[in-house]
Amino acid sequence: GGGTFFQQDAEVVCNQLNFTVSSHVEKFSPASDEVPIFLTEVNCGECAGTCQGLLDCASPPLGKHRCTHAMDVGVHCEASCPQDITTALRGTYTWIETPADTLGKLNCAFYDPRKTLPRQNVTRLCNEYGVWETEYLTECITFVHSELLGISINITKNNLQETSMYLRNATWQALQDEFDQTPSNVQIISLYLSNVTSITTSSDDTMAIGNIVHGMDGLQFWLADALQSLSSRLMQSFVEVLTSLPVDVGHPLVSNGMQLAVRIEAIDDDSSDFNFIAHHNGQMFDVNLTRSNEPRVEVPSVPADVRIPSSHLLSGQSRVTFFVLRNRTFLPLHNRSSSLQAIEPWDREKFGIASGIVGVYVSEGDSGGMLLPMVGSGDVFENITVRFQLNTTDFSNPTCVYWDETAQVPDETGGNFAGDWVNGSSCTLLMLEGASIGNVTCTCNMFGIFALLVNFQPVNCTELGPCYEPNNARTSCRPIKPNVSVGNYSTGSYVLDQGREVHDEELRCVSEGPLDSDGNQC
Repeated sequence: GGGTFFQQDAEVVCNQLNFTVSSHVEKFSPASDEVPIFLTEVNCGECAGTCQGLLDCASPPLGKHRCTHAMDVGVHCEASCPQDITTALRGTYTWIETPADTLGKLNCAFYDPRKTLPRQNVTRLCNEYGVWETEYLTECITFVHSELLGISINITKNNLQETSMYLRNATWQALQDEFDQTPSNVQIISLYLSNVTSITTSSDDTMAIGNIVHGMDGLQFWLADALQSLSSRLMQSFVEVLTSLPVDVGHPLVSNGMQLAVRIEAIDDDSSDFNFIAHHNGQMFDVNLTRSNEPRVEVPSVPADVRIPSSHLLSGQSRVTFFVLRNRTFLPLHNRSSSLQAIEPWDREKFGIASGIVGVYVSEGDSGGMLLPMVGSGDVFENITVRFQLNTTDFSNPTCVYWDETAQVPDETGGNFAGDWVNGSSCTLLMLEGASIGNVTCTCNMFGIFALLVNFQPVNCTELGPCYEPNNARTSCRPIKPNVSVGNYSTGSYVLDQGREVHDEELRCVSEGPLDSDGNQC
């Protein structure tokens, strides 16, 4: 009855109906006498806070009562959505307590820093039951979009450092969601890099160039579909930015990212050759420069080693730019690449870029800019050499290739991809340093961007027997040459001229030719 029905009891009723606010009504239009009465003297005080419904509350047995409908009590329930915090790609939002069936509205977290676009709203419905629905964020831009809008302006020396930070933030944040990895955003970045190359940079801009390096480090992991049409132009602009720093920068700008290493070195004399060595420890790169007349310090896991002869360091001060990208998909190898034309179409999928991507450029004097590719052959210029360490021996057919940004590769739609990996006389295989090492050295008569193309299906010489091994170029098999001489054979072992016994399983190549596992000449 109404006399024993209190606020705590009304709250249980409303919670049972998924409402959040309640107030009981003493006067209530009574029901017809034909409607049965089930509960009376309800007391929810003993289970306050834990009652799931009226049946959890204390009362006489169900249907036992001494009441009439004149004693009916009513409950009025209202709903509201409690305070809530949501975090999404387009920002973090704090929603205050909101009445039911009401649309909450907040300013979008990110906006155009140029203030040329109106700031939009994010909305969220508190439904009739006091339950928040999913926020509507479509009108809001993402953090990445906001940062990229910040670089869509006229680039000057005054805003170079600020805009370069926008670029760095945007490229890395976009890795959190593929929604931001779009061709239109890549187009914005490409245009920005092109604009930066028109600015005369100096040693004061080292931090800005460092931000751009970090930005490229993140950009190379964007979706291949987004980068595909512009990756060559991006790389060309990136090189132009790096080589635009005048030689008064002096000592190196080194940037260690996850997959990209850059070293820019100003050189005051041309008395000796130079080596750049890039190595990495875990996920971090380091880049060292050494003179050829200094002791070479070998380091583990060397992905690239470049030697630049002093003949390329002309009179006056030279500036050498060297970088390594470990992500091999940034400048893609297309199935219709010119470097694969000699390969049967059904075998081309076995081939790929196995090395890091290495860029080498030299500029002279105070004008900046990169020295154009060397003209001629080794008898005119002493070639540079690029050594790749692959950390694997499971490959064959190594081919030295360079990136030609002017090349066009036909695509499946009748259009063209910009840029291609090219093999030819400008960059050729010099040496493969043993199957157990995996080092391949290329000799090149040009500056540019280099990589190693291989067949990831190794030459299987064991099919020919134990007496064969891959040749130096890992393109076919050759007989294993003798390397010891045999004195005589006793049971189960050979006695060499030096008196040492060698068992069959140890023996590979002896006497006039190699022996097979049964001790017979191959």
